[in-house]
This record gives sequence, structure tokens and C-alpha cells, in this order.
Amino acid sequence: MSRSGDSLALQVLYSVRAKKRHVFEPSIRYTDLDLDGAAMRNKAYALRLTYLYLTPKLVIDANLALGTHKADEVHPVYGRVKEGDRLGGAVTAFYDLFHKKRWRAYAMAEYFKEEANIDFFNSRVGALSLGVLWRHVRK
Repeated sequence: MSRSGDSLALQVLYSVRAKKRHVFEPSIRYTDLDLDGAAMRNKAYALRLTYLYLTPKLVIDANLALGTHKADEVHPVYGRVKEGDRLGGAVTAFYDLFHKKRWRAYAMAEYFKEEANIDFFNSRVGALSLGVLWRHVRK
């Protein structure tokens, strides 16, 4: 089965720098998915708060997200209009290695969950990640 259609996303974001090392970025997002299949069409709203802690060797990126969505039509299998709420957060830390700005170690933890009025669509996602990044610099 093929699903096609149109997607519209609008986001308003404002960046606030508090002192030298702290940045706050609240945002609000509206998404309208006009997809083939009535149960696949939906509108969603989301709030997000991003916090950045910036130093020459360490960067911390923390995010909290809260959202809701609702389908336009009754789901053909479950006989109800699908609705759901999403909540989650993630924290990532980057640390410069070897006194050079091209190599960074990172650690990330995240958890997101969705509670829907149709149990089949409930979900939870958690992840932990460690790694090393090398960034190419153009000259």
C-alpha cells in the first residue's frame, strides 16, 4: 500500500542567550498531514524547550517536548478517531578530545512516550548512546 499526500509544518522558535554560556530556545510547532486515507490525515501541535550549555570543551544540549495530535476521520480498523499525547526528553553532552576541536566524544540519553486513545498506537522509546565524532573542516 502506498501513502502519499501533502505535509505542512510551521514552527516559531526564539533563542534567548542568558549570559555567555546559557541559551534557551522555546518553540511551538504546528503540523498538518493531508495524507491519502482518511485515518492518516491529522493535525499536531508541539511545544519544545531546548537548553544549551556552551563552554570551549563541553556542550550540553537538553530538550523537553510535549505534543498532541488528532486524526481527521474515524480509523477504519478501530472505529474511533485516533488521538494521542506525546512527552519526552533528551540530553546530549559533547566533549572535545585531544585538545583539538575536530574530535568529540558524546553521550546521549533520551526517552519519549506516546499515549493514544487506541492502545495499539501507544509507544515508548528509550535510547543510550556513546561515541566519538570527527568533524571535517573546509578550508
